[in-house]
Amino acid sequence: MIKKINTNNSSQFSNSDNFDYGGEDINLLESADNYFKLILENFDGCIGTNILEVGAGTGNLTKWLRIQYPDANITALEPSSNMIKSINEKNIENITIKQGFLKDCYKDLQDQYDTIIYNNVLEHVEDDQAEINLSYQILKEDGYLLSYNPALQALYDHHDESVGHYRRYQKADLKTKYINSGFKIKKAKYHDMLGAFLMFVKYKVIKSTNIEQGSAVLYFDKVLPIVDKFEKYLPVPFGKNLFVIGRKQLKKEVIK
Repeated sequence: MIKKINTNNSSQFSNSDNFDYGGEDINLLESADNYFKLILENFDGCIGTNILEVGAGTGNLTKWLRIQYPDANITALEPSSNMIKSINEKNIENITIKQGFLKDCYKDLQDQYDTIIYNNVLEHVEDDQAEINLSYQILKEDGYLLSYNPALQALYDHHDESVGHYRRYQKADLKTKYINSGFKIKKAKYHDMLGAFLMFVKYKVIKSTNIEQGSAVLYFDKVLPIVDKFEKYLPVPFGKNLFVIGRKQLKKEVIK
């Protein structure tokens, strides 16, 4: 059963009430199964039974959440009407689909979720500190905020700009934003050093203006599991992406 709740709210990316996101970059990931499995593996142990995915896009990660967590209650929140259509077309069983921005509907979502996930979304939010603050308010006590983000502002280029990224993240900066909202950091980890190096060469050294990523996505979907195995046993001082996990403190917990 798929529950569909639609509310057309004004966009933080557009002045239009009927916000559409092109999503070409998201569509490239449709068949990148290893990519989504790897993200969930890095979130393992912090995903509960009531999950809110903010900025669900076309539902690629939503589909894998349902596969990996068959008994969880999952809500996919997405502002873009054309992305909502794509989620519906996937016919993912037993999920709630809600159209809107977190800032517009957070009061209706409070105290329902023990897990909030942002998969390559926070970089699209102009006031990301306010967004993280709202996530903290919504989460149940002892709940987790999980995010996977593009990393290293030095790598910011025309591709980031073309898909609506306000920034790429430094680990220390995003950790600080979590802590400012009240979260205790459980994990903050750069990921994919090889990808960061190749991206630097392509866009900063060669200065390529080609943002076609189809072949790159398919390549890295095969290589990423190997990269991840190596990075589990090596220090990772930088990477193309960044995992951050924060836990909402229990009111009665004494922090030593």
